[in-house]
Amino acid sequence: MRRAPFFWKVYIACLLCVGAVVLLGALLEDSGRSLWVALAAGAIVALVVTVLLARPAIGRLRTISTALRKLAAAEFGHRVEVDRHDEIGGLAHDFNVAAGGLHERFSAISGDRAKMASILSGMIDGVVAVDADARVIHINQTASRLLGAPAIESLGRPVWEITRITALAELLADVLATGLPRDHEARIVEKPRDRHVALYASPLLDEAGHNAGAVAVLHDVSELRRLEQVRRDFVANVSHELKTPITAIQGLVETLLDDSGTDGPTRQKFLERVRHQSERLSNLATDLLSLSRLEADHSLLEPLSLDWRSVITESITALGPLSQKRGVLIRSVLNPLPVEVIGDRETLRQVIDNLLDNAIKHTPSGGQVTVSLSGDRNRATLEVTDTGIGIDPVHQERIFERFYRVDTARSREMGGTGLGLAIVKHVVLAHSGTVTVDSTPGHGSTFRVTLPLASAEPPGR
Repeated sequence: MRRAPFFWKVYIACLLCVGAVVLLGALLEDSGRSLWVALAAGAIVALVVTVLLARPAIGRLRTISTALRKLAAAEFGHRVEVDRHDEIGGLAHDFNVAAGGLHERFSAISGDRAKMASILSGMIDGVVAVDADARVIHINQTASRLLGAPAIESLGRPVWEITRITALAELLADVLATGLPRDHEARIVEKPRDRHVALYASPLLDEAGHNAGAVAVLHDVSELRRLEQVRRDFVANVSHELKTPITAIQGLVETLLDDSGTDGPTRQKFLERVRHQSERLSNLATDLLSLSRLEADHSLLEPLSLDWRSVITESITALGPLSQKRGVLIRSVLNPLPVEVIGDRETLRQVIDNLLDNAIKHTPSGGQVTVSLSGDRNRATLEVTDTGIGIDPVHQERIFERFYRVDTARSREMGGTGLGLAIVKHVVLAHSGTVTVDSTPGHGSTFRVTLPLASAEPPGR
């Protein structure tokens, strides 16, 4: 149906009113009345007719105006009833169409923003975005943690205000000034270990291709730098540990060869030193091979159900002569019932041997080493406690690193390779266990190893 133009209705009504005024004026003129009276009466009639015609339209316009305000407030579900077929009805219909289209677009944009926020929040890297004035417009949780800046409080603030990492602010300022991507690595001084963060920044462009801000990605490379340092230390330590016995053996053998007149006791002393250094070299090679095997492939282990008490008893018996020689008493407190674990007997024996050997060597004569084993519903716990010299808290975090020694001279004098506790850690981890140390300098140490019991319920049950 064609729309009846509303304003044509008003125009026709006004023409009719004018015609009525003219007719009324003619009648009044015949009757001797004033033309002004006729005009006034006609104007009143025209006003009344116009108001009566415009009143429904004004009400509908007010309804549309209210709907527009709700639309501006993002209330996209509101619609205007279309009950007319004129221009105002067409306006209501167009409003409904526009509201529906805006609702769809807003929903799509909101969905995209939610997905983007979810992606950024789930990233292991930190993300910080700033506008052209270097004010933060987005920061995810990872960046908030790395920078020590609450995410909500950081929004709208200059980036240099929210963090003490000046390298980030300088990097973003450089990108905003040049429009070119930049990268840098920052070092954050923290306890107990400094943190290293790789920074990558690039410009944010608007629709016209102009620089509208910048975004920085923060990648925590602390573990990578730590591993690089461990690798460098390992290479240096291996070179040193191998060179020392080889040099000693070479020197002793050359002395014996060059001096054929060496008497019997001196020759015997030199040969004993050669044997000692060769044993040290052999132990070092054995420990390196063991550690390499554990790191390379845990499948080389042969896990079987075994009573951990029997392994501990074997180790105590084997190290009994050493404890007697050093005047250290070994005391065992084992669970009266079998403590069944799933493990590789040989490597678990290495764990106990290394812990017990260290405890005996670092306990003065007259001291005591206690080996205890207990089990609960899911875990078996082994504790090796000594009354020795103890370990300073500064060293406790690193004693499980390869070649790390608290007292280098004392350790070498006792024949240690510096790999014993590293092997302990790798064996325990390969058996899904944990190893920790509690120590007070001058009051001894307790090394604690926990392993899952053979009867433990699988995780999640």
